[in-house]
Amino acid sequence: MMLDKRWKFMAYCALLFSALMALIVASTTVHGFPGNENITSVSVNDTRIGQSDAITWTMPILNNATNWLNITVTYNSTSYGPYNVTITPAGNAVINHVAPATYGNYTVYFVSGGAIQNATYIGLLVDHYLINLDTAFTETEAGFNALILATGESALDGHSVSLNDTLNVAGVGAMTWTTKTNNFYDQVTSAIPATTTYNTITSFLEDTYGITSAEINTTVTITWTTGSLDNLQNNLLTGDWIGAVIAENTNTMGGMFTYSVLMAILSIGIYNVAGPYATLFSWIMGWGTWSGVTHGSAQLLGVFFITLGLALAIVKVALDQRRS
Repeated sequence: MMLDKRWKFMAYCALLFSALMALIVASTTVHGFPGNENITSVSVNDTRIGQSDAITWTMPILNNATNWLNITVTYNSTSYGPYNVTITPAGNAVINHVAPATYGNYTVYFVSGGAIQNATYIGLLVDHYLINLDTAFTETEAGFNALILATGESALDGHSVSLNDTLNVAGVGAMTWTTKTNNFYDQVTSAIPATTTYNTITSFLEDTYGITSAEINTTVTITWTTGSLDNLQNNLLTGDWIGAVIAENTNTMGGMFTYSVLMAILSIGIYNVAGPYATLFSWIMGWGTWSGVTHGSAQLLGVFFITLGLALAIVKVALDQRRS
């Protein structure tokens, strides 16, 4: 008999405990479930922000009947959540989020399933900067400096980088702004022959809006060639003095200068030996041959000399006929 009373007492205790737990769960669920919330507005800590940067949204909650909010955040057409957001004692729902990874102008929607009214934020600007590198000479001798210039603008609205902005390019370092030409600049060098492409930003900070998101839009490749003294040493050690002179002239002054000097030397010799007709013929043959292996300016010069040679030949024939 005593045993039956004990079992009954334990059963009653278990039922009472179960009822108490059910009451706690039910009361918590009812108290915490998003009710008839009224989200009238939303604010952001930064209206213009870089790609994938941290961003904080704050929403004042009216008719606050719960202690948390279940809400979905949508940037244009991409949604995140839903999130369970605790409402602060001041009656705000604060969401720590990350800006979209694609730059653009966003309308952001905040939707809660139990809300009487949801909020919309128009005009969140997610910015990104495009940096353009440039150099006056893409080829120089080993040990010499090469000047690199940099400009940049916002991919969103074309706002240009300017004074007080900072730019650090891999392989170049922290670049310096100059107000004379409105661009960044710095010098690079290589002690040995090498080819280096500059295409990565180490760090960037746009001072006006605090944007750090940037990439190289136009890269620069610089080639450091074997120095003149090295070339001369190689040629002189082999006894090729004429080759050394021609090679150095070509490297320093360019192919057009070298071919012009060679044509002038040959023309004088041919004129003294064979006269004007042979000289004009050598011009036509020489420049006709060299124009095919030189760059555009030399080709134009070659065409000019060929035309000049033909014109002089015609004039010479006409003068000879008049004299005869």
